[in-house]
Amino acid sequence: MLSRRFDIAESAEPIVTLNEIQRRARQRLITDIEAGEYVFVPLPCPVCEGTDFTPLATRDRYGVPCRVVICKTCTLVQTNPYLDDNSVGKFYSEIFGPLHRGAEQPTEQKFRGRRQYGSRVASWLMKNGVTPPMQVVDVGCSSGGVLQGLTDAGFKGVGIDISPDYIADARSRGLTAIVGTLDDLVLPEPPDVIAYCQSLEHFVSINEELERISRVAGAKTQVYIEVPGLF
Repeated sequence: MLSRRFDIAESAEPIVTLNEIQRRARQRLITDIEAGEYVFVPLPCPVCEGTDFTPLATRDRYGVPCRVVICKTCTLVQTNPYLDDNSVGKFYSEIFGPLHRGAEQPTEQKFRGRRQYGSRVASWLMKNGVTPPMQVVDVGCSSGGVLQGLTDAGFKGVGIDISPDYIADARSRGLTAIVGTLDDLVLPEPPDVIAYCQSLEHFVSINEELERISRVAGAKTQVYIEVPGLF
């Protein structure tokens, strides 16, 4: 099933167009991986705990060594081995923004796009019985674009992200946001909704995050999860 297009043995070149910021971030990441600055650990499948995988790719769209597999038990597609906790923190604080977003700092264009996306999430929530002014916690909020879309619709929003730069940008826009994880969230009462808008797939352990949810959630708390598909 391994495609030559995504086989590092065939080519290490990116298959997407990169700007100069992305090229520098890509090279820094590859250099740090080769130097052992990033630690990859094999993990059981987060859905079924299986350990039998078939490789789909040995590099990502940027041409960075990255093993993507499909679980032969439950068919979940996943990155495995995955970065350990320390490496994840290093990657998201130093590389993710420049490589994925193509910018050293948060941009207004990205914020506007995420704000529109947040408006769509708000509409979906309202159609499914979650109505303002209920409180929504946006986990992995970045600069707060989705959070802004939710508050535009009348929801009370709180954002969480591990990036101090992006949280600072969210706060500069008047949004309520904190640096950290759900373990750092302090609210007078459980939130109505905990939302993962294309963020849950970035966690090292989904089950550990579900345990965090259980500690924060109340009896009526709902969880909204949206993750990308293969395309």
